[in-house]
Amino acid sequence: MIVGEGPERATLQKKARDLGVDEHILWLGARPQEQVFQLYSIMDLFVMPSLYEGFGLTAVEAMAAGLAVVGTRIEGLSEIIEDGLSGYVVPVADDRELAKAMVSVLSRPDLARSMGQRGRERANALFSMEQFSRAILAAYGQLSKH
Repeated sequence: MIVGEGPERATLQKKARDLGVDEHILWLGARPQEQVFQLYSIMDLFVMPSLYEGFGLTAVEAMAAGLAVVGTRIEGLSEIIEDGLSGYVVPVADDRELAKAMVSVLSRPDLARSMGQRGRERANALFSMEQFSRAILAAYGQLSKH
């Protein structure tokens, strides 16, 4: 299942056809945020092979939904995913390592569950609205002292 739009969609669809796997891929395109949240519940793994990210919000969302996450070693993801604990972080544009990490999680449901649980705990501890509110209030408190 591929959710979202981007300039590489046509290239990816052609590659999938050339490899003979297109019939196994559900190309959903852009979806409203509430629908994306519902889709997390039917996923076994969340993969984010980005070349760059400002902040990996969708990775945090997937972790909060209890999914193991495989992402690339870039700013915005490598700070979010605990490599080997809540998912895997692989080198950018390394298809083999990406596939290896995906297979590792998908072939071991126990690993997927434990990574998903660790990711949920991490997302709640570091990226929840409560944590964000505490951080903002602490920052304002520091500013008011100056």
